[in-house]
Amino acid sequence: METTDVLTRLMDKIGINEEVSRTAQELKFEDLVRYLDWLIQHDFNRLIAILYRIDVKEEKARERLAESQGKDTPGYVIACLLLEREKEKIAFRARSAADRQYGND
Repeated sequence: METTDVLTRLMDKIGINEEVSRTAQELKFEDLVRYLDWLIQHDFNRLIAILYRIDVKEEKARERLAESQGKDTPGYVIACLLLEREKEKIAFRARSAADRQYGND
């Protein structure tokens, strides 16, 4: 079981409300943004490796960064891309599992 699932179950058991939970998620997102901004300045090769590992196309990242010029930090834009890609992978796995369950291979 993933840490996030365990944390969610624990929070439910001890009665921590959604607002507190959302705040914790926002803090994690802010940490991610700060880390990505740091990587852009200090270890760009590591950032490229992360994009590759999560399967975010470098071209897509460059496009989104150009679109958001001045609106958001580069770290924020890349964090959004990483989350977007992870959500796509989760949805794909769920669809694949459902297809296997119902014999729609």
